Amino acid sequence: MEFAELKECCSADLHRFRGRSGIRLGCEAFLRYRGFRIVFLMRMAHFIRWHRFGKYLSPVVIQLYYWAQTLYNTQISYGSEIGSGLYIPHTGGIVINPAAKIGERCYLAHNVTIGKVHAGDKAGVPEIGDDVFLGVGAVILGKIKIGNNVAVGANSVVVTDIPDNCFAAGAPAKVISNTGAKTVLGLE
Repeated sequence: MEFAELKECCSADLHRFRGRSGIRLGCEAFLRYRGFRIVFLMRMAHFIRWHRFGKYLSPVVIQLYYWAQTLYNTQISYGSEIGSGLYIPHTGGIVINPAAKIGERCYLAHNVTIGKVHAGDKAGVPEIGDDVFLGVGAVILGKIKIGNNVAVGANSVVVTDIPDNCFAAGAPAKVISNTGAKTVLGLE
């Protein structure tokens, strides 16, 4: 990740929290929103870890990020492949497998788990598209694909693929409407 990409990701993340971006707003958001703090520290740890000056700064930034994960009960590996515009309104109970792939503008409510299945035909980790809303307590397991503009209801357990532009709920989750995440969140 280059510095320009880091700046673009942080700007998109901040835009999800504040509706616009800027250095002053970024500082305010860092102090005010736990979710933004976690996302920002994750991006910084990811950026610093893989650069030549990382051997000097990475122990400090990574340790700060680990401390924030413990404090806010959120486990998101800084090595995860997560697109820009990540929005976490409330921290707590969020666990994301380091190998999971998450697209842009994802909304993660608290107690969301994106995890690995270790055996069987679904062995692996999920791949999540762009503009996805994961409701409170949603559990996404195994080598499955969640399409773009998908909303997953609260306390749903997703173990099968979900196509684009759908709303899925239940345990196990089933598509219950062709209303996507943008409609559920009032963005359309």
